[in-house]
Amino acid sequence: MSNRKQSFPTNWLYTLAAIRGAIITCIVSIVSPYLVFLCLISIGGHAHATDFSRSRALDSIYEHAGVHAHLSRVYSTVVDETQQAWQRCDSNQSHSRTVSMLKEHLSIDVLRQGFLNQLDQRISDEHLVQIISWIQSDTGKNIHRAELNSRDIDESSFDSLLHNYKQSEVHGDERNVRLNRMLADTGAVYFLSALNTELSALVSIAGVCSNNVEALAMAQNQINEDRSSEALYRSFMRNQLLIPSAVVYRHISNADLDALSVFAKSDAGNAYYKSLIQGTRSVLAQEVDRLSRYAETIRIINVD
Repeated sequence: MSNRKQSFPTNWLYTLAAIRGAIITCIVSIVSPYLVFLCLISIGGHAHATDFSRSRALDSIYEHAGVHAHLSRVYSTVVDETQQAWQRCDSNQSHSRTVSMLKEHLSIDVLRQGFLNQLDQRISDEHLVQIISWIQSDTGKNIHRAELNSRDIDESSFDSLLHNYKQSEVHGDERNVRLNRMLADTGAVYFLSALNTELSALVSIAGVCSNNVEALAMAQNQINEDRSSEALYRSFMRNQLLIPSAVVYRHISNADLDALSVFAKSDAGNAYYKSLIQGTRSVLAQEVDRLSRYAETIRIINVD
């Protein structure tokens, strides 16, 4: 594995993820935008099923979960990462058609709607109400505030914050156990691995020359290999999340961290986090399949 910095539009400091060296992307958050998945849904009042529009609630989840920052960079990331591969192609004709297709199907509007559809399929009204109730609790607000405040942290201040945290009474083995449990309960590393695996798959397929049958087969084999290697990838990533999460949650009490873990393991919390992980994977995997079919069609046309 190797590391490559990736520029992203929010509060992200660390490049944490890589798959086969072809793409390292999206994971330069202090922990990751996954940490702001406990989004603040501005519904107001007490949470009852009749108090909110389902579509408005799902929109709020999308807007506050940090997913938009990832999806808005998918197109430019794939194009940037495939430039070198395209230079090896014999003709620019297939290249231009591929770019056009990527621009259409990887646009933020298409990906956003696809993700909202995934949330709609995966989160029930009952769970939406429970998620809102958690977010509106004092603990939920404290955690969300800490995540929002992390936007103001840049690289130059991170080392200082980390040093101060390590000198504080909060830091210690007991705290690390809580942080690791919270990260495990929310499934942060599963989100990161799903995101990066499917982005890598998009890059593999997009970089195939239309007249290269062997390259297409190799790309498809690489995608299968990357997907089967996620467990190893996650084991690497788990060790990378503790330090940045410690900084983000440095002012959060042990009781609040425990409450976050309890929520994450509840039926509503489990449905919530799974929908974010699986929804992101499904949206991008669908585009991988679409691009694969397109590449195969172009190959057949060129052979004929």
